[in-house]
Order: sequence, then structure tokens, then C-alpha cells
Amino acid sequence: MNLNEERPGITVEEVMSAVISEWSSEVAVVDSIDDDHFPGVSQTRQKFLSEEWRFGRTPKFTLYRSVFQQLNIRAFLAVEKGKVANVGMEGDSVQFSVEKNNLEGLEGLMEGFIGKPFSKELLDEFEMVVAGLKNSSQCLTMITNT
Repeated sequence: MNLNEERPGITVEEVMSAVISEWSSEVAVVDSIDDDHFPGVSQTRQKFLSEEWRFGRTPKFTLYRSVFQQLNIRAFLAVEKGKVANVGMEGDSVQFSVEKNNLEGLEGLMEGFIGKPFSKELLDEFEMVVAGLKNSSQCLTMITNT
């Protein structure tokens, strides 16, 4: 059934208003979400806010950002269980990482990520480091001397 056939000219706003009016007469407004109104909600909230839930169930993933495109070198950030497990740079013929302990001179930039929970702020920080690496002659020398 098409509402417009039953009532030509009906608008979306009119339908929304009718639904809200009907629904609000049937539903009580609740000021707070607590166990008094919703038994078990506190336990559920604690579960979903727990570190085990937020980080323990996050799948592994790796982010890549180009550092020296002409050399096919990219920075990577490997995340396991919601926390940074490894960070470094790799390319066709090189791989530098905290895990391999071969970041010579760049350890300070990279090691700070290890063990941190993945977040928007951490991603922004990683992006800043990558931008710095792109302009680093020390980084380029390290890569081209391997």
C-alpha cells in the first residue's frame, strides 16, 4: 500500500509527526539509564567498557603510509588486540622495525608507539612521524645505505 494513494499530498513531515505522536503516547520517558529502569545494564556497560572487550577482541591489522615513494619505502604500524605491537619501515629490499631492533637512530621516534592503545590521537601522532620521516635526510641515508 502506498500512503500517497490513500492520502494524496501527504508529506514525510506529516507521517513523522503522526508516528511520533502515536509512539510517545505509548512510551514512558526515562531520565536515566540505570539498573532500576533496565536491569543488568550496569553489568553490560562495564563489559563493553572493559579493556578486554575494547582491546582484546580487536582483530590484527597493519597501517601503511608511504615515506619515500620513489624507493617504495613505507612506514607501518602493526596493531594486535587493540595495541601497537610493532612499528617500522619496509620496502622492496629493506625492513626496519622495533621488533627487528634495527632502527638505528630512529628508535626514539618509533619505540614510543609500542604497547599504546590504538586511537585517533595515536594515528595522528603516527602521521606526524611519517611526515617528519619524509623530510629526514638521516632516514633517507639509513635506507639507501642498506
